[in-house]
Amino acid sequence: FVQNKNIIAPVRDNLPGITRQILKECLPNDWIWQESDVRVEHLEDVEEILVCGSGKGVSCLKSLPEARWKNKSMKAFNKFVRLFREAKLLYLQQNSKKDALQ
Repeated sequence: FVQNKNIIAPVRDNLPGITRQILKECLPNDWIWQESDVRVEHLEDVEEILVCGSGKGVSCLKSLPEARWKNKSMKAFNKFVRLFREAKLLYLQQNSKKDALQ
């Protein structure tokens, strides 16, 4: 969940996966990572909802009709897609060099 430059990462009902860890480690200095659950009543304050996983990387929701929520921005999504791709590319480059040396 994104509010201004705050990432609110849910604590309940999620897995602490590699993609989430990469996003946390790549967080720009002017952003805040907070681990807390977001209640449906507070969705009106949420600008973007990002989801991540090893299969898709970073995705965003356009809307949650049941909660009457719509995406208000794509800024965080665009930033974190780029950061994740860069981190993934760096990882692959570093590990391909290790494989070549073996």
